[in-house]
Amino acid sequence: MNKNFKWIIIAIILALIAGIVYKQQFADPVPQQEIDAGVLSPSEQEIDNAIKNGDSIWILFRSATCEPCVEMYEIFKQVKPEYEGKVKFIEVDANDRANINLLQQYKLQYVPTTVIMDGQGNISYHNVGVIPLDKLTAELDRVGNQ
Repeated sequence: MNKNFKWIIIAIILALIAGIVYKQQFADPVPQQEIDAGVLSPSEQEIDNAIKNGDSIWILFRSATCEPCVEMYEIFKQVKPEYEGKVKFIEVDANDRANINLLQQYKLQYVPTTVIMDGQGNISYHNVGVIPLDKLTAELDRVGNQ
């Protein structure tokens, strides 16, 4: 009886783990009507406002779970004070379902992805992966001085 009880407990634990993994890997996609609803995510609102204001923008698409994203986010935080008032810094969580429209709009496939826009809303720089600091600051200087 004791041996059977252990196997039952193990089976229940495995079933729970399998359910959690299934839920995470195969969660229902965002319904199309939710995508088309016209409701902007906070990140979309922030980008739209920056474009309307004629701000230069650095959009960092990232995830909290990938090492290159964490590295880019550290760079993002490091240079942000230097460009305050010149460039609007916007981070977008690629794992947040609310940002699905942004991911589609910018055709995001991998993170981290950097998109830098000039004050007219034109994309002046696009990069996937970690960017060397000198290359990044050169681009931020260029769009920040327009």
